[in-house]
Amino acid sequence: MLDNASDALPRTEAFLPVPARAKLQAALRYLATYLIFPNLIFLVLGHFFYLMRPLVNIDYLLIGAIAPFVGPWVSAALYAATLANEFFINVAPVYRFEIADAIAWISQLQYVNWKVWAPSISALLAASVIGSAFAIRISSPSKLPKFENRRWVSIGFLALTFFVSAADISNGTSFVPFPVHLSYANFNIAYSGIRRTVMAAISVPAEDKPITYQALPTSGSATGPLWSQLRVTPPGAPLPQKQISLTLVESMGLFRDPALRDRLLAPLEDPKLLAKYDVRIGTAPFRGFTLNGEFRELCAIQVTRFGEHAIPSCLPRLLHERGYETIAFHGFTNLFYNRYQWYPQLGFDRIFFAQDMQQIGVSQKCGSGFRGLCDTAVADAIHRTLLAGSAKHPQFVYWMTLNSHLPMDSVTGSDSPFDCGASPATTPGTGVCRSSRIIYQVLAKLAEIALDPKLPPTEFIVAGDHAPPFDSPKTRALYSDSDIPTITLTPKTNEP
Repeated sequence: MLDNASDALPRTEAFLPVPARAKLQAALRYLATYLIFPNLIFLVLGHFFYLMRPLVNIDYLLIGAIAPFVGPWVSAALYAATLANEFFINVAPVYRFEIADAIAWISQLQYVNWKVWAPSISALLAASVIGSAFAIRISSPSKLPKFENRRWVSIGFLALTFFVSAADISNGTSFVPFPVHLSYANFNIAYSGIRRTVMAAISVPAEDKPITYQALPTSGSATGPLWSQLRVTPPGAPLPQKQISLTLVESMGLFRDPALRDRLLAPLEDPKLLAKYDVRIGTAPFRGFTLNGEFRELCAIQVTRFGEHAIPSCLPRLLHERGYETIAFHGFTNLFYNRYQWYPQLGFDRIFFAQDMQQIGVSQKCGSGFRGLCDTAVADAIHRTLLAGSAKHPQFVYWMTLNSHLPMDSVTGSDSPFDCGASPATTPGTGVCRSSRIIYQVLAKLAEIALDPKLPPTEFIVAGDHAPPFDSPKTRALYSDSDIPTITLTPKTNEP
């Protein structure tokens, strides 16, 4: 009979001598800190947020290899910097930025509403610092007093880095070419976040570099048919005497569900419009963020590297050469994306940004993260502008909308007639509901302009710039990840 129940089973410590047990515990702490903890964080986050991150970031393994020699403060600083970098390079694709684009335009954050953005950015930075402090605390190099132990930990992490990298290379998902792909995993196994950021930073063009691009086919944009007409009309030759209104709607994506798609575009399929216009609804491919969408529709190009020089001839310039007055409207500051520099190069005769429209009485503010003029107020200014044109003096009016830019507040678009309760996908209070209400309101304003009996003959071209960059994978799945909707209203020939 055992005197004590605790003696019934041997304790774990009995299997290992004290020194060996200490080494095993230290090794497990190091593995938890530099392999399991950081990668598990992003693996879990990937179930709730849109993250295109490989399974393992080898940067943490490399920090683990040097941590025994550099001390906890340096290790913690490197760890925090790596976590912060990971947040940055994984958030950028949510907003459809390439890493190089995000680096190039990061200074533009000075123009956003920091009351909205500061809490999120502060939380990410705090998470990086707290996470690194916790992780380094449980694997302090002081727990490995002997140099020999530290050396073996370093060698072990270097070997682990090599093994993980080799697995990624042989899987065919690495930037390193490999003649034979085993393809045993249908996902990217490993990457280096620091390497990705450094390579992207190197590729960021200097301010004096020219733009680089690829020409798009006619089917590559909503303005494709107009481009086809321009290409067969020599400069100076008149076009059919009608005005042209081009509207690029911020974050207007293509719903995968045809019923949702029809509900969102309903204002431009009104029977009264169908009686006055030939209405064509289609799709066009998109890539990248808003700037890419603008060049797609205005210049028929896919930008591969942005530059403010050597911009090709775009619609405003070509239409100006054919007798049009070309005008642009955007309800945000002209400093954002340096539009004050390259909009004039496109050939606009007149440009109205937020500061310009405020001088002519457009002052109502809307929005959250990107607070600017209300789209409905800008639409009224565009309405007045189009009424001032005529068949003899036609206008090309371009409008880049604003208020449906994420993040959105609950006030903008709250008076929209779009019924969010008609579908579970647009449940009231959700981002999809807010986005749909604002976009519906913009389309309704365009329909109102198009139905004005005083309006000179005007063709309306409407397209989204890109799908809305929601951070939830489930929400993003509601929209096509490759196409945006396009709508063209062409006046019927029997119209005066």
